[in-house]
Amino acid sequence: MTYDHGRKAGNRGDVWKHAVLVSVADRILVSPKVRYVDSHAGAPFHELAAGGEWQAGIGAVLAVAKRPHHPYIELAQAHVRLNRYPAGWVFAASRLAARFEHVDMFLSDQASDVASRYTAPSDVTLPPNVEVHFEQTDGYASALTHGTADLVFLDPPFTPNADADWKALEKVCGQLSRQGRQFLVWYPIYWPSKPQQLVDATRCSAWEATW
Repeated sequence: MTYDHGRKAGNRGDVWKHAVLVSVADRILVSPKVRYVDSHAGAPFHELAAGGEWQAGIGAVLAVAKRPHHPYIELAQAHVRLNRYPAGWVFAASRLAARFEHVDMFLSDQASDVASRYTAPSDVTLPPNVEVHFEQTDGYASALTHGTADLVFLDPPFTPNADADWKALEKVCGQLSRQGRQFLVWYPIYWPSKPQQLVDATRCSAWEATW
């Protein structure tokens, strides 16, 4: 199975994930300059098509949101009006740029089609104090390479090899925890033993979110 992020962009999972990410970006305390690392960045934007999972996700939220009650909703609303949904790092960059003097976004993804999207600057419009550094490489290794990162976001696809992603997460999260790094991990609630195994191995707290 291949992971079709275009079809899933803006789905229920993205709503939870990006609302939490925005909340953290609004509260993180660092120096005037912030370094953000995303292990599996994905393409900057995905076009929203009829029949996509976004209709039961951000589409359903915006249908009942009389006014923005959370900054994530306001940001998502602006993009959905343009018939697109952004990657998580775009949400984070927008919020961090409003609070810090300079924001460095270190993004990784191994997919060639994703990497090609970062060669066209016009594809992304960001605040002038945000600098994007994209590398087509293993995101897990990259998360550990940036030892001075202020916030690391780990968001693996869990396909086509979910077992490998669980094992890599356990290893990387354990190292980040021991280094005292601030990090967030997104994972699906399936394989009942795996989420608990990850929490037990890292000794970090976790939320389980359902719609």
